[in-house]
Amino acid sequence: MTRPDDSGTRVKDVRAPWLLPQLVFLCTVAFVYVLHLTSYKTFFLDEWTFIVSRRPWDVGLILLPQNGYLTVIPIIVWKVLFATVGLRSYVPYEAVLLATHVTVVLLLFVLIRRRSGDLPALAASATLLFLGSGAENIVYAFQINWVGSAAFGLLAMLLLDGQPPFPGRLPPSRSLFFARLCATPLG
Repeated sequence: MTRPDDSGTRVKDVRAPWLLPQLVFLCTVAFVYVLHLTSYKTFFLDEWTFIVSRRPWDVGLILLPQNGYLTVIPIIVWKVLFATVGLRSYVPYEAVLLATHVTVVLLLFVLIRRRSGDLPALAASATLLFLGSGAENIVYAFQINWVGSAAFGLLAMLLLDGQPPFPGRLPPSRSLFFARLCATPLG
């Protein structure tokens, strides 16, 4: 409820276009700083499983669960890194994880900005950027499993939140496919 003398402005209505470039700057600083802090590290525990047992390009090994979880995308990312940079340095592996983390932070900013405005979006994104409750997930490259899942989850939420809803934004032939798929009764 707004008071008669109140302009009716809400936090969501306040736009600060300079906040996104500031967040991108903070993401860059965090990326460089955490990469520097973790540059001494080497491969650890589960990462050796990816290195030793998932080496061949075999579909069976790519689809094999790791600790009960399907890890197809991380295995493919690591295989590409094996082929391009080898195992001499941990830094490229950590850099890919941090790039995924920065993507999660920016997706969170966009999602919250749509619903709550720029200031709450910056507050939530900065909290997540500077470690949050999952600090260990951005210092071990193997955790691309969890950070990548968060990225794809936020991306799905953004796709569903758009106008028109997601299937309507696909090219007509695919939209018709999804419309028929959704109209088909289950069972």
